[in-house]
Amino acid sequence: MFGSRLMLILLGVVCWLNAGNSADAQRPGAKPMPKPGQARLVTITPEREATVTDFVTRNHPELAQLLSHLKANQPKEYERALRDLFRVTEKLAMVHERDSRQYDLELKAWQAQSRAQLLVARMKMGDAASSENEDLKEQLREILAEQWQARLDVLRLERERVTGRLGKLEEDISKLERDRDAVIEQHLKSLTSSGANSGKAKGKPLDKRPSERVASEKLSGEKASGEKPSPATSVKQPVKQRPE
Repeated sequence: MFGSRLMLILLGVVCWLNAGNSADAQRPGAKPMPKPGQARLVTITPEREATVTDFVTRNHPELAQLLSHLKANQPKEYERALRDLFRVTEKLAMVHERDSRQYDLELKAWQAQSRAQLLVARMKMGDAASSENEDLKEQLREILAEQWQARLDVLRLERERVTGRLGKLEEDISKLERDRDAVIEQHLKSLTSSGANSGKAKGKPLDKRPSERVASEKLSGEKASGEKPSPATSVKQPVKQRPE
């Protein structure tokens, strides 16, 4: 009797894991679910199984014990549960890379959700009017309060981030408005000065041949110093011949 009851609880937990993933996919901003036949199942390797086992053992030991029973009695359902839990570990790992504070809050929310689902599965297997069920209901209320608090803290953390970004934007806007004329003049000066330099470069006599440029530069230097041009550098004028 206990074994069959335990298996029903485990199957209820597996169904909850699958339903939880479907709900996440339907949230606003979530990626659309792949069409039937296009979904790629997560391959459960020994390393991934060890990752899931370690995660569940550290964060929900009671669920880890139930999974060990599921592995021995329902291998296919156990593999489904591993896939869903592995997706949870991947999502939390991505959150941890971005922000450790958000990771702690998301982990608390998952722990509360996992414990709540386990209690719901137990309540469904018991007598609704029994005192044990009433105790489970009170425990469930407390766990739901923990989950609510964790979700609220996640939203508050996100609000803190958004407020910080808005403050930085307001600061940048005020700075641009205050320094409008100075910024424009600085850009204008930078653009016009670079244009003037490029114009000077175009004015150089680069169209002459190298030998002509050397002769021209020597003549200019000799004129400036007052010296007469040497025969080697003087430019000979053609001699006009008288008609006979």
